[in-house]
Parts: sequence; structure tokens; C-alpha cells
Amino acid sequence: MHYKKYIYKLSPEDFYQFLIDYGRGVEVLSEGESFVEFALYEPIEGLEPLEVLEVEVIPPQKAFRPVKVKDIMVLPSWIKPVVIRQGVAFGTGLHPTTKLCLYLMQEFLKEGWSLLDVGTGTGILAIAGKRLGASRVLAIDIDPQATEECIHNSKENCVDIECLQAEPKDIKEAFDLLVANLELEIFKREL
Repeated sequence: MHYKKYIYKLSPEDFYQFLIDYGRGVEVLSEGESFVEFALYEPIEGLEPLEVLEVEVIPPQKAFRPVKVKDIMVLPSWIKPVVIRQGVAFGTGLHPTTKLCLYLMQEFLKEGWSLLDVGTGTGILAIAGKRLGASRVLAIDIDPQATEECIHNSKENCVDIECLQAEPKDIKEAFDLLVANLELEIFKREL
């Protein structure tokens, strides 16, 4: 969808009188000693625009980006946040394989599916899975500290996931999707 943007230029005196007469706000583009250039989204009778632009309407999801001010992060409602405490376990979201897993989960995980996260670390993938609509999420790791981090982070994110110290061979139930952000050597050793 497009709309028209009308660009006008007046002397400062004429501009301020126009504002009083017009009774609404305008978008000031630039000002000088002898001029004020401004934009309106409708034509003004008796005033010739310098230029008329065709402007594309930007959907809210493209226009509204997260904003960080010191320790506060403002997020649009459609973003699914995952809050992670930086501890000893792997998984802050910065590593390319973590980003890839998060991307692929959004492509393949269906709402209502069950999810098994093997080698969960901080629980970042398990928490994201719950945020994406997984009905049941089990997160396992052989490291007890990682399991504790996973428990802490799941509580911090107010999501119901089960974090266990376990190996894949300990899990007897089936899951709709399995994620394992692990080093290749671990896969070679386990397979």
C-alpha cells in the first residue's frame, strides 16, 4: 500500500501562520533563516507543493524494532523473548549454531508438538521451543551445572519445561522434534 506525501516550503512567518490556520501538526523536514520545508499527507488548497512523493506503508513488524536503553529492553508484542542468565553452561544465542537451531525450530516446530533438547546447556532452545508453542519440552544435559542453569532460566522465562541431568539413552519416550546443538565429535562418538 502507498500514500502520497506532499512537500511544501514557506517563509518562517507564513509557516507559523499556516500552522495556526491549519490546526494540525506537520512533519518539518528542514529549516533555514528564510524557509521551513515541511510535509503533509494531504494536498492543501491554494498551496502548490514542491514535490509529491509516493511512500510505501511500512508494516508494523518492519517499522517497530526492539529498543535498548541502558538495562531496559522494549520489545514489540510479536517478539518471543528468551531471557538467559550468563553462567557456566553453553547457550547465549550468540553462537552461529545456536542461531541456526533457533531459525530451524521456527521453520519446523509445529504448535502442540513435543520437543526434546539434548545437551540443553542454558536451556535456550528448550525455552524457545516452549515460546514457539511446543506442548511438552524435555531438556537434558549430562552436566549438573547446565541442568541447574536450565532450571533457573526456565523459571526466569515463566515456561514449563522439564530439565534433567540425563543422557539420550536414558530417555524412553518419543518426541515430535529433537534438537541437539552439540559438537560434531559428540555425535560421532554417540552414533
